[in-house]
Amino acid sequence: MTSKLTPTPLVTEHYRTLRDVRTGKLRRRDFATFLGLPVGLGVVSWLLGLRMPSVGDLVQGVAILTGLLFALVIFVFQLRIQVGSNLDQVRRDHVLLLIDELFSNVLYAVAAGLVATVVVVTAGMWAKPNAQGDAQPLDRWWTAVVVISCLHLLLTIAMCLKRTRAAYVLLRS
Repeated sequence: MTSKLTPTPLVTEHYRTLRDVRTGKLRRRDFATFLGLPVGLGVVSWLLGLRMPSVGDLVQGVAILTGLLFALVIFVFQLRIQVGSNLDQVRRDHVLLLIDELFSNVLYAVAAGLVATVVVVTAGMWAKPNAQGDAQPLDRWWTAVVVISCLHLLLTIAMCLKRTRAAYVLLRS
């Protein structure tokens, strides 16, 4: 893969933000939450034999959400440029760190959204139509993969919201 297409820097920068602020050490609990929880729920959905009824609306929702996340990337980039010098140095450094982490997280969320969109579209392509031409429910394998990718995206967005709020609180005070 050429260096212009590799997602490695985007992924490594995102996962580097999963550190304890006080110690600087990576937080295993965060990794368990962002990776283990989606995989765990995907496995549970597979074990229970759950089948997603249709992916048409989900494709639209994930694609729209991914587009909105891309707009947020631009906003965070602009925010980083505009953070004022009217803050004291300690608060300014903390706000800039939060904005930099938020930028990494939102970029990763866009990538996760693109992956989730591809997963959902691909899963929908594998759903065979019934006699009336309506899409059949996904099989349990595809349901598990859709659960994993979409839950991972939602957890990443939740982290972005948390960081956005923390930066706002620092700017406000």
